[in-house]
Amino acid sequence: MKNIFFYCGAGLLCVLLVACGGHGGGISLDEAKDDGIPFLEAMGVDVRPLVTDEQINLWSTNPDSVPKPNVRLSDSLAVRLLKALPETGVGQDTAQVYIVGVRPLQQGNVLVAFVLKLGRDQRVELVTYNEAGTVVDAIDVGVANGPTRNGMWNYPDEERLFSDSIACRVVDGNELMLTRVSSCIDAGDSTGMAEPRWRMERNYVYSILQDGSLELTQAKIVKLRGSLGDDDPSIAAFDMMDLLRYPHSGHGLMPKLDFQATKPANRGSRDFTAVVYQLYWRNPLPFLTWLGNNPGNHVEAVFKPLVDKGVVPRDQLMHDIERVKSPEARRQLQERLGSAGVQQGGALAAL
Repeated sequence: MKNIFFYCGAGLLCVLLVACGGHGGGISLDEAKDDGIPFLEAMGVDVRPLVTDEQINLWSTNPDSVPKPNVRLSDSLAVRLLKALPETGVGQDTAQVYIVGVRPLQQGNVLVAFVLKLGRDQRVELVTYNEAGTVVDAIDVGVANGPTRNGMWNYPDEERLFSDSIACRVVDGNELMLTRVSSCIDAGDSTGMAEPRWRMERNYVYSILQDGSLELTQAKIVKLRGSLGDDDPSIAAFDMMDLLRYPHSGHGLMPKLDFQATKPANRGSRDFTAVVYQLYWRNPLPFLTWLGNNPGNHVEAVFKPLVDKGVVPRDQLMHDIERVKSPEARRQLQERLGSAGVQQGGALAAL
């Protein structure tokens, strides 16, 4: 359940490209190369070989290997560094966690790139920390398996293979740029040399704020080869992937999610419901605060059945509502959602 809709495709390659720039009083790139990152050094984690202003591989096309250089973390250290990110699955018996890249930012903040091996799945997380080593924000780059037919889209007439690549770079310490390239070829092409049916490049630009949090400022199609019809399932899938690329801090997410919830196809879509669940689960406070402050929103019509059927446990929901700071927002949530959750389910399969 935790990894639903973090599909990234066959042959995923992620790289982190970093450019030198000002750090606004934080640790410099050269200092990090010489002395490491203080909070990581205090944990006994030497990341000096991973600090660079050049390209860093974040993904290996071989699902059994992890890009090098890397530092494998012990289970206890992985939990300490990633416990604030429940969707990573850290703590599972099969999880192996690696740091594969580090980039100092402004004001003592730092960007750390993780690869998590969960069985044969590999997941990439980009996480910002403050000087004390507290998680400030994160971007879920995604999860991928080995070669996959159809990806997460259901084509009734034929099978196709999808491939993705992702490139990230930090510019001047205050902007993160991520480019995702996706393409589709006939599954019958065993050589992989055929012309893609379509090729889509989506560009994501994030502002890195002074406190280390991230704000998605742009998500758009940059280039498209071939044709995608308006009813092609890939279009809806890419729209949902855009939602999952918002940082955990959630700047600007909820209005976008609300707009997607107005679409009739999404209102009845189990896939869209899974995305709504994922966005609530990874950071409940901004999700619920927005719901409470915006009565009459469209997201609630998708979220409430998750509560009614026990997919979101009532006790957990009420605990999260109590954390909402605004008394009026709490009251609204208790009135609109507090009577829900009478059924027991615990899985999206209940829907």
